[in-house]
Amino acid sequence: MATDSSGVAAALKALMAATADLSKAVTKDVGADVAEQVASALQSATDSMQAASRKAGRNPKADTRAEILEAAAALFTEKGFDAASLDEIAKKAGRTKGAIYAHFESKDDLMMALIREMTDPNTCDQQTLDVVEAYRDGTLAEYMDEAVCEADPGVLLSMEILAYALRRPERREEVAQVFIRHRDALKAVIAKEIPGAHQEAVLAFATIVNMGSLYAGLSPELADGAAIAELLGNAVGGKTHH
Repeated sequence: MATDSSGVAAALKALMAATADLSKAVTKDVGADVAEQVASALQSATDSMQAASRKAGRNPKADTRAEILEAAAALFTEKGFDAASLDEIAKKAGRTKGAIYAHFESKDDLMMALIREMTDPNTCDQQTLDVVEAYRDGTLAEYMDEAVCEADPGVLLSMEILAYALRRPERREEVAQVFIRHRDALKAVIAKEIPGAHQEAVLAFATIVNMGSLYAGLSPELADGAAIAELLGNAVGGKTHH
């Protein structure tokens, strides 16, 4: 695979050099219009080679799954789970509907995969650490002013996920267990980074940050970073660094 990747890169470099040289030569021998057409065709070929270079060495199956999940997240956020169709998700992902079924049994299965990915501690800890660091440094108000200056699409998607689970009793327990594992991971982060923090503060932490972002989406007047920081500080407790 490494050999294929280096070969594509070398071919791309050669093509780009040839494009530049040929464009100069054509411009001298023929009119500017023809030169422009030739240059456009060569640029198209170069773009194709660049795309091939980016894909070289990657796992196509993993890429397809990631693209489907990304498209689903965008449409579930924009239209809601019920209104978004698999056809629309496939189109947005640049894939076929069959490609979706190759990775997911149904739209519900797709939603559950998205939920697990969103609540994976390995992908969520950084946001928590950013807030915790600002809290410890005494810059939480400034951080929250920046964080809630506009609505976070991720928060809206989280609301859609909660609505999805609440409307489907058969899925409720499964979704709840995913969120419980996520909560426990957040509790561990807060306990490690903020000595003496209240162990049950994680629910308040998530609620305050998420609601602050939703309110900010309604109006800038509702985006009060200082108030949110004060509430968060009171809820979490523990020792801070100034």
